[in-house]
Amino acid sequence: MPNSSDMQPYLKVFCFLSKLRIVPFHLSFEGHGRVVMKRDRRRFIWNLFFLYGFFRTWLSIYNFVMIWRSGTAPTYELSIHALEILASVAVTGPQILSFMGQGEITAAIFSFIFKGTGERSTETHPKRSHSLQESFAAYLMQIVYSECIGLNILAAIFCTKVHLYQNLPVTLQNPFIFLLCFIHEILFWIGRPIAFILCVSNMLLFFEDVSRTLISEIRFIRSNPSLEPSELQKLQDVCRKTEVVVRLFNIGHSALIYFFKMLFLSASIFGFFFGIHLLPINRPVSLYLMYLGVFAFTSYCVTFDKAFRVPASMDTLKNEVTKCMQLSRSSKLRREIFEKRMQAIANVGIKK
Repeated sequence: MPNSSDMQPYLKVFCFLSKLRIVPFHLSFEGHGRVVMKRDRRRFIWNLFFLYGFFRTWLSIYNFVMIWRSGTAPTYELSIHALEILASVAVTGPQILSFMGQGEITAAIFSFIFKGTGERSTETHPKRSHSLQESFAAYLMQIVYSECIGLNILAAIFCTKVHLYQNLPVTLQNPFIFLLCFIHEILFWIGRPIAFILCVSNMLLFFEDVSRTLISEIRFIRSNPSLEPSELQKLQDVCRKTEVVVRLFNIGHSALIYFFKMLFLSASIFGFFFGIHLLPINRPVSLYLMYLGVFAFTSYCVTFDKAFRVPASMDTLKNEVTKCMQLSRSSKLRREIFEKRMQAIANVGIKK
């Protein structure tokens, strides 16, 4: 798994936001690449930030409805307003489903992912290249923030009522208020996408970690068919631990997985359709929407690529361990007890 050095930009921003209480978690670094997340009980500032973000979501919906009912706004302006609503839903949904509903499980999964060294795969290949999922998670923050910057630039150029300054009365619109609103928008959009980034990174790295652990153990046992019972017991513990963490993940993230599947599919359809439709009308908006469509489609494929391979890998590892135990020199009673314990471990999978 990528250690803390691979995710430094992401972790630094998260630490900065946790110090400002904009996220309800606290990070601590314990050496050997281990990062531990704990839920912060002092959540007053985060509650205010969340309520303000919820207000901005409804403000975006109100502005979209009023502009659409006027019948005078061009299609590209309506597209940007609709995209603003989609972005608000994308960052508000994970806050409700993860930060508020299952905060303890989110912190536990995060700490499990950044557990540092000690796995068989990292010991065998200390300088291995990262997978597509790990690289995507490492650069996800830069991609998301670049999209936020692009959306705000397009909204400032082509829209009349998106930014907070544009919704103020004319008597309050002056350079000083504009500067305050500009600083406010920067801080607001730095903290707002962090729930989206955290949850997607959690899913990406969790799927990769579980899949890689099972595959590495399968390769290990196939290359060493004559293992001692003590080693087979360790492999049984790996299967049991995998079952527990996957069940824990499903408890806290099953609704979140469905949310992201619908979000990525909706964003890709919206981006490609309106991107092609607006190509002869407004090329900057069209190119941005097609870029959004490519990002959403890629995110869907990369995120859920290894999500549903866990049951098959678990079943393969259990069968290999059971076969090795049957060929070992252990007593018949011990082999039967071991086999029953292996059968008691479920082939758990990721819930949709």
